[in-house]
Amino acid sequence: MCVLSPSGPRPKEALAYVSKNTTLLQIAKIVNQTESRISNHARSIHGPLEIEVKFHLPEIKPVRNRVFGMGATYYGRVFETNVTFEDAANSLKNQGILLRLRKDDRIRLTFKSRPSTPDTQFKVHHELEVEVSDFDACHAILQGLGFHPKQVYEKWRETFIFDETKLLIDTMPYGVFLEIEGQKPYILTIADRLGLKWEERILLNYLEIFEIIQSEYGLPFNDITFENFKTTHLDIKKYLPLLYADKVLM
Repeated sequence: MCVLSPSGPRPKEALAYVSKNTTLLQIAKIVNQTESRISNHARSIHGPLEIEVKFHLPEIKPVRNRVFGMGATYYGRVFETNVTFEDAANSLKNQGILLRLRKDDRIRLTFKSRPSTPDTQFKVHHELEVEVSDFDACHAILQGLGFHPKQVYEKWRETFIFDETKLLIDTMPYGVFLEIEGQKPYILTIADRLGLKWEERILLNYLEIFEIIQSEYGLPFNDITFENFKTTHLDIKKYLPLLYADKVLM
């Protein structure tokens, strides 16, 4: 059984009770009855706004020391496995929607969508997220509902909190990044205190960054795993100008 524990508001169509005896086929039938309505309104589903920016870190230690020096609270380091899902028509990405199942020290199902008004200074999106009890069961449920796994990506994440702002040091298979998530004034202040150059901010997500690297380097694989990158030696510094927000928005 997959138990959903809401950590934010959910779409009205999703408020159906699913008992422990409900089969995947029964769930699929319920969803199929409302599929067209959900599809038509997918981009209008709103959750809390998440605001963030990324910076590439050529070295971790200097920035980590500055973060500790500011008095940030450290919440540890975890390994993440993320699986993104698509619908049968592969239409979610084209709508600016991300459907993701994540496993670290918790398991969460996340729905992200773009706001109606784009932001050129920060990465902004709506996010709905629920905590679930069983990764494999929820993976199977999503497939039973007609979604299919699209891409896997892994990372190590260190979490710090300072002034209600998250500072996340992410070690990806292709490089290390600092993600600052919070309210815009705090993000600007913290980036300045850490000596980060605002013109080098990155508004792409890790999948979009990989797409650029994959295209430029001709990588033959689609999943962003440490195993896949084990024998791949690339210098991400040469691709950074392609990732900076001002370059992408030109």
